[in-house]
Amino acid sequence: MVTKFSSFDKERIRSSTISCTRQYAIMSSILSYTGSIILLFMSPLK
Repeated sequence: MVTKFSSFDKERIRSSTISCTRQYAIMSSILSYTGSIILLFMSPLK
């Protein structure tokens, strides 16, 4: 019973870590994409 719970806990922690990493990757890619678009629009104004 104890080992079963610990393995389930590890799996839950692993899945939550993977989801957090995926969210961070998506956010960073979106930020870099919008940053490049802003630079693209700002360069003609300079």
